[in-house]
Amino acid sequence: MDCKALAEALTQILAPALPRLITNSLEGSSGTTVDMDRAKTIWSRLYASVEGSPATTEAVRDLAKDPEDLDAQAFLRIQLRKLLERDKVLTAEMARLVESNGVAGNVMSGAAVYGSGAIAQSGRAVAAGGGGIAIGGNVWGGIQVGPLHARDRD
Repeated sequence: MDCKALAEALTQILAPALPRLITNSLEGSSGTTVDMDRAKTIWSRLYASVEGSPATTEAVRDLAKDPEDLDAQAFLRIQLRKLLERDKVLTAEMARLVESNGVAGNVMSGAAVYGSGAIAQSGRAVAAGGGGIAIGGNVWGGIQVGPLHARDRD
């Protein structure tokens, strides 16, 4: 498995759980649904490698402060990728843990959006980019896209 994609999957799994993992707190984090069992399993194996890397430790602490901070997520993702590239045994174990928990099919495609747009990743996902419309189900009646009045069109 690609180290870059694996680091992305690990970051997505760990980010919402990090506040509780590093403080051993039972309090929730930012209202996000967290699979603590999955995160604990991965963290228990990854912890020693993270502690051996000052930059990765810093990335974990930064992300634990704000799990939704995209810059902090990117910093951790980069540091995890570096760890994985140096340790093929760790990489194989993390890939096995991620794949055995059903994550690979959801986050391993490497999708990215820059600027206005959207991504939907699952069998029944629907997404619309900036200015687009996504409708799941039936629509009855008319749909108006754009200004409601002719005078607003200019």
